[in-house]
Amino acid sequence: MTNPPSYEAYRKLAKRYTEIIDVKPHNAEYERPALLQLIPDVRGKLVLDAGCGTGNLALWLLDKGADVIGVDGSPHMLQYAEERVGGKAKLLQHNLEEPLSFLEDNIIDLVVSSLVMHYIKNLEPLFKEFHRVLKPDGAFLFSIEHPVSSSYNRPSENYYEPNLITYDWTGFTEEPVTVPSYRRALQDYTESLANTGFVIERLTEPKPSEKFKQALPESYARHLIHPLFMVIKARAMP
Repeated sequence: MTNPPSYEAYRKLAKRYTEIIDVKPHNAEYERPALLQLIPDVRGKLVLDAGCGTGNLALWLLDKGADVIGVDGSPHMLQYAEERVGGKAKLLQHNLEEPLSFLEDNIIDLVVSSLVMHYIKNLEPLFKEFHRVLKPDGAFLFSIEHPVSSSYNRPSENYYEPNLITYDWTGFTEEPVTVPSYRRALQDYTESLANTGFVIERLTEPKPSEKFKQALPESYARHLIHPLFMVIKARAMP
């Protein structure tokens, strides 16, 4: 298995990320509520948490009665996920750029992914794999950095041309950590879904909550102008 581009960044971030992910306003009061709102009843369902990180979403799914398979490219993040879920989920180190060869066809009820797809260089091969492992009429739900935000923060001469960009994340470690991701147009997501057998059911642009506003008023005002996240729910067609 090859390591994803974000491997080194998350090696540095893993410990502190685990400590604050459940309370960090951008996650706890902005992205996560919007994602959770679109998750259907998962009791008795088999869910693939694609890019499970330190396991906070996997634990939520377990608490709702799901059986969970979590995969992530970072062994450092998975170490903390194992501690969090206590053996209740099956967790695997896996680079999502590579085939999901450990999963059979048509066994997954829901694929869910929180802020991971903008780390993927080639979307269509991964979306094809998600379609393969999903049961007929299964769902794929994912959140991403909003293309408007990434284009505004890292402008380029061609919005339509995907390219690898970097952000310096502060607030996690003493020194900023450089995190690479792919800036791409919204249609790259929608066309990749259409080309791999998915139909979009919902596309939301969540507004930061009042609790987010209280914690980070300047960021709240900024994200009313430049939304930071987008959530897409798609259905796998037979």
